[in-house]
Amino acid sequence: MFVKKKKKALSIVCVVLIMVLMPLYASATGDSGYYVTLSGSVGGSVTPGTVFKFKAVWSSFDTTDGSREFIGDETVTLNTASAQNVKFPLKNEYVENGGYVYEFSMVSCSDSKAGVDTKIVSIYLKKDVDSGELIASLVDSSVEGESDIEFPHNIDFDCKTGVPVTVEFLKDSLTKVYDGTDAYTLLPGDYRIAGIADGDDVKLNVKSAKFNSADVKTANKVTFSGLSLAGPDAGKYIFKTAELSHIANITARPITVTADSFVITKGEQVPELTYSLSEPLIVGNEFVGSLTRQQGDAVGEYSINRGTLMLNDNYEVTFNEGKLTISNFGKSTLVDSATSVSVSGFFAESSKLNVSDLSVADNVYKVLAANSTWGKIIKGYNITLSGEHDGSLDILIPLGSEYEGKSITVYQSLTSGGIASYKADVLNGTISIVADEGTAFLLVTVKDTVKPKTSVGKVILTAVIVILAVVFGLALLATLFFFGMIFFNKTDELKRMIKAIKKSFKKKPKR
Repeated sequence: MFVKKKKKALSIVCVVLIMVLMPLYASATGDSGYYVTLSGSVGGSVTPGTVFKFKAVWSSFDTTDGSREFIGDETVTLNTASAQNVKFPLKNEYVENGGYVYEFSMVSCSDSKAGVDTKIVSIYLKKDVDSGELIASLVDSSVEGESDIEFPHNIDFDCKTGVPVTVEFLKDSLTKVYDGTDAYTLLPGDYRIAGIADGDDVKLNVKSAKFNSADVKTANKVTFSGLSLAGPDAGKYIFKTAELSHIANITARPITVTADSFVITKGEQVPELTYSLSEPLIVGNEFVGSLTRQQGDAVGEYSINRGTLMLNDNYEVTFNEGKLTISNFGKSTLVDSATSVSVSGFFAESSKLNVSDLSVADNVYKVLAANSTWGKIIKGYNITLSGEHDGSLDILIPLGSEYEGKSITVYQSLTSGGIASYKADVLNGTISIVADEGTAFLLVTVKDTVKPKTSVGKVILTAVIVILAVVFGLALLATLFFFGMIFFNKTDELKRMIKAIKKSFKKKPKR
């Protein structure tokens, strides 16, 4: 009797310990007690020996804008010979805190006559603002709308029967230029769908295509997930897998760094060496190091070199040297009083500016005009500078308020025989360009920038046409009204109206 009581007491203690320790174990292992079971079938029935693979992806999500941040994933296998479903536990912290989403999909189906179910089921874990209770809502890509669910919840995937097709990649390696992301866009020339009958219209849909890394050195493959078929004949065919990977690489992004050139007067301090880029750097990348210059402080020209300026392997850098000019001259501005054209630069004190209009008959004008047939020529100037100067010239040309805000193209005939062009916006009635030398300049507007003035004759003609149209319209309406009254046998009313109109035009007798 004592032994029986002892056994009974021991059993009670064990049960109590299990009840106490199980929640602690679940908490320690991250098991929340909330489960999703994943089950598979082929054409609606369970076939022994078929192996299904499912993928679960969990992310945090922002309830305000719906954005997600990937946290982790796991692939689980179900063999129908040993089980009818596979249990997938939700993590404890996600259930307690809310603000997470689980996404379930089928990856593969081993049945030789069936392809994967391409639907995607998302379960959102939210917290009720007032009660703090967990709200689980489900979105199934194969069904419209959203529904609330209880746990445990079962998700059924049904392998589709049809003609199996495969994706064949047409390139040994897929490639993109570095853009700071792991995303890839599958192009029509990257692949073909093998097994499609001639004449059938079937296309490939890809939910996600991502590199294993966003960086040039570590990216070596792209994984395509959520694969499905679309098009009028898609229902005839099936995929054996909803996820594929292929060799891929990211090539370095080309960028050009150009050192800025400077001119200083002898004795002045050398400014900070700066540079410009052919395009902005993608966020997360930055240069380290600095430019250097050829040493020397005598009058002359000194190269500005790349020095220690470096960028990471995501870029292929081309460097253009700059030039530091140490001049005997000070910086000044010369102004032509007749045209108000001004030139700023480092000039000798004896330098003089001469500006004259370019003649239409001048050969330089003809050469420049031949390059500007797409626009309207505004004016031409011949700008010359006597005496020495160092560095480039800042040329300011007045145009007047009628061109304010317009974009002007300037063609320049160089002494070397070539032609340079500049784009300049009119600001405060002037345009500003930077040139290495002064010679013939032709100012051209962008096409249709200047609207032709309407002549007085055209205005009068338009007004006459409008007046005649109005008179003709009124006459037509009166005629239609007259014949309408006769047609509907309203002659008596018509006579009274005509009599009233005549009476209104008679002069009233003077009292």
